[in-house]
Amino acid sequence: MDTRLLTSFLAVLRTGGITAAAAELGFVQSTVTTHIQTLERLVGTPLLDRHPGGVSPTRAGSLLAERARQVLDLEDRMLTELTTAAAEPAGPVRLCASPPAWAWPCCRRSPSPTNSPTAGSSSCNHPAA
Repeated sequence: MDTRLLTSFLAVLRTGGITAAAAELGFVQSTVTTHIQTLERLVGTPLLDRHPGGVSPTRAGSLLAERARQVLDLEDRMLTELTTAAAEPAGPVRLCASPPAWAWPCCRRSPSPTNSPTAGSSSCNHPAA
């Protein structure tokens, strides 16, 4: 189920009408009406009693409102937890540092064909001290 439907439904209950809910949510009225109609088709029963002064929930609408709040609260918590977890460092940490010059005796000697380091060699690829 699309949680936007639940958000629209709760906004209708909170504001007392579809037009007010649409304004609060930044939707056009027809979008909120479609959301309510979609929910009513999904559950197979009317969720709102419509009257000239606005709307009120049916028995099914009251039950849906209770569950919708729980679902949306859970969604908010989930997104907060995932966002927090994504911001935390994860995985291995690799530290690289050159050893001191005394640890690389070949680097202190003058280069010769036999002890000259080559690019990418693991035997000695540090600059001379």
